[in-house]
Amino acid sequence: MLLLVSSCLGIQLGKRVRVKISQHFFEKLVRLTLLALSVKLIYSSLA
Repeated sequence: MLLLVSSCLGIQLGKRVRVKISQHFFEKLVRLTLLALSVKLIYSSLA
């Protein structure tokens, strides 16, 4: 997880404008993934 974030920051230093868009998308993707994982954990603990 930290590796992904640090590599994303490294890319941001290289290509500003393009990465602002992709970073925004990346943050949304991470939130959706975390949400899905937490829902999955809740369901598996209830089952």
